Amino acid sequence: MAGPDFARIPDIIAMLNNGTRRHVCEYLAMQPLTMQQLSQYVSVKQPTFSYHMGALFDSELVTWRFGDDLLYLNPTHVALLQRYACEVLADHNRATKSLLETPPLGPLGL
Repeated sequence: MAGPDFARIPDIIAMLNNGTRRHVCEYLAMQPLTMQQLSQYVSVKQPTFSYHMGALFDSELVTWRFGDDLLYLNPTHVALLQRYACEVLADHNRATKSLLETPPLGPLGL
């Protein structure tokens, strides 16, 4: 299942395992925002907001473009998460189908 590009998945999931960072990503998934706009949507104190934004920038989950004030979700990371989720669900569906196709055991499991 895991291709070489899936090595980043644990770090990306760790970033999303925090409510503040997840909210930032949810807002940026709707539309690019400036840092000021984003800070108004995310209801945490400024030092906390700065800390989480630093973590998101370091992980490259949130990016910006030179000469642009807008922040974006990194489309490469979003696509990677999507591919990973599809692959995990496909594995789950294959396993579930296999279980459902197994003939039932007789009385007392014999």
